[in-house]
Amino acid sequence: MGQAIAQTMRADAKAMVDAKADITPLLGTWINAKRDTDHIAKVEVTERNGAIFARLYGSADELVDWGEVEANPYVFTGTNMVAGFHARYELGTTSVEIAANVKLGILVIQTYTSFQDERLSQFSREFFHLSSAEPADGEVRRGLAFLTGEWVNTNQNTKWIKGFTLTDHGDRFSLRITGAGEPADWGESWINTYLDDAGEPAFHAEYDLGTVEAALAGNTGKSIIIIAAYVRRKDDESANSFCREFFVPR
Repeated sequence: MGQAIAQTMRADAKAMVDAKADITPLLGTWINAKRDTDHIAKVEVTERNGAIFARLYGSADELVDWGEVEANPYVFTGTNMVAGFHARYELGTTSVEIAANVKLGILVIQTYTSFQDERLSQFSREFFHLSSAEPADGEVRRGLAFLTGEWVNTNQNTKWIKGFTLTDHGDRFSLRITGAGEPADWGESWINTYLDDAGEPAFHAEYDLGTVEAALAGNTGKSIIIIAAYVRRKDDESANSFCREFFVPR
C-alpha cells in the first residue's frame, strides 16, 4: 500500500506543534438547561496532572453517577483554544460515545448510545450551563409562560446584555434589559410574542438608545433563550453589528 497518508484535509496543515490546549472553558460543573431531561442531568469536568476527566450523572429519581472517565480535548483549528472534548463510557451492555463542544458559556453534549441487545441505538443533544447548584426540581413551564422571570447571559465576558427580565402582564409581555456597558439599564419595552408549531415561544423587541437602535429576536430551544441582536448606529451605518448569545434562568 505504500506510505500511509497522514494528512487528509487542508486544515490538518494548520495543526499546532508543541502547544498545550487551554482547557479552562471546559472546567467546572455543568447543569442541563432542560430541567425535565430523561438523559444526562449534570456533568463535572476536572483537570489532574495535565489530563481532563468527565463525570456524568444520569437523570432518575436521584442522580445516577456514571463514574469518571478520561476525556480527550480538542481545539479550534490553528489555535490552542479548546473547542470541546470526546469521552467514552462502557456501562455493562451499554456503550456511550460523548461528543461535547463549548461556546459562549454553553456546553453542547451529543451522545451516541448503543446496546448489546435488540434495543435501537439512540442519539441525544442537550445544552448545559455552569452552575454550583444541583439540577432544579419543580414545575417546568411551557408555552409563553416559559419566558417569564429573570434570565442571565451564559457568557460571563459579554460586552452586550448581561441579563434581562420578562414580565407577563396578562395581555402582553414586557422586557427589561441590563446591559454590560452603558446604558446599564435599557429600560422596559413591550414585546411581541409568538409560538411555533411545537408550542415553543419566541419574541421580538425594539430599543431606541439614542445613537443606537437595537432589534432583538428571541427564540427558545433546549430550555434556553437565544437572542439575536441587530444593532444599527444612527451616526455611522458602517458600524452596524450583529450578535447572538444564550441565556438561562437566574
